[in-house]
Amino acid sequence: MSEPRLVRGLLRGLTVLRALNETNYATAMELSKRTGLPRSTVYRLLDTLMAAGYVGIGARKETYQLTILVRALSDGFNDEAWVTVRYFRTAVLSAQRLYRAVKDESGWVSLGQIVRMAPASDPPWR
Repeated sequence: MSEPRLVRGLLRGLTVLRALNETNYATAMELSKRTGLPRSTVYRLLDTLMAAGYVGIGARKETYQLTILVRALSDGFNDEAWVTVRYFRTAVLSAQRLYRAVKDESGWVSLGQIVRMAPASDPPWR
């Protein structure tokens, strides 16, 4: 089976959108560092995203920010379609395992117990 043919420019543009989404606003230099893309490429991508209406000039000097048009990218996404029976069953089983791992003799679970016993590398609900 042959490899899919990817559009590198699209992937890069989405990378810039994602990086900008994480910070709300950023300079081209910050985006370049965050994405690993050359600054000249970031400028071209920002110009393209501005022409398409997804990015605008930020309030701070030399910054860029997302526009409200970015929200339209998720308009067709339906949460109900994402939460299928399989995902729901997995979530229920994970919650049951977590409950068994942290409940005290009275059957109560405290958030403190969950936070103390859940290192980021190995949470108990996995």
